[in-house]
Amino acid sequence: MPLLVVALLVAAVHLPSAWGAWTGGGLLADDHEMVGVAVYQHRGVSSLWDSFRPGLPPDAPVALYRPILGLLFWLEQPWFGGAPTGYHVVNSLLHCATAIVWSLLMRQWTGSTVAGLATALLFTAWPGHGEALHWVAARVNLLSTCLFSCALLAHDAGCARAGSARWWRLAIAALLAAIAAGAKAYAVLVGPAAIAVAGGRAA
Repeated sequence: MPLLVVALLVAAVHLPSAWGAWTGGGLLADDHEMVGVAVYQHRGVSSLWDSFRPGLPPDAPVALYRPILGLLFWLEQPWFGGAPTGYHVVNSLLHCATAIVWSLLMRQWTGSTVAGLATALLFTAWPGHGEALHWVAARVNLLSTCLFSCALLAHDAGCARAGSARWWRLAIAALLAAIAAGAKAYAVLVGPAAIAVAGGRAA
């Protein structure tokens, strides 16, 4: 099944739940802070590089170190301003991209196009993902999971090849894993997952 068909089916399944967030979800709780920090950075009140400093002042409003998330909001803010729709659409794109990556992984692991498509549609429609889709600040989960999944896909592709084709794919996987960990710490689990995949291929 062509990847475009999978993407269209994933989008069709996702659209009904996403539409409410796009049109009426607004900015909730921490969303204002995340977007507000980007506004201050663009106005020169603070610097983007402040987000990459691991040390926090005693009066810092947050104690989480998530520089990749801050960078993404910094890039988006000039385009979306304070309007919530664009941020929600980016959340949706990350969610759908992750579903598509898992369809590729399952197709590679099982050799079944049906298994790949079923995995993508189940991931897309799973009701437990509602919080991450409707709460912009919860994007950290979407971003880290998407990067984690892409790292696993690149690692799996590297394990299936030899020579230079193997090593540059593994290098990409390592880079994606590092960025995923910069989004949220639990993405370090990509290491054990990659080891398990490699072991399964060797068996």
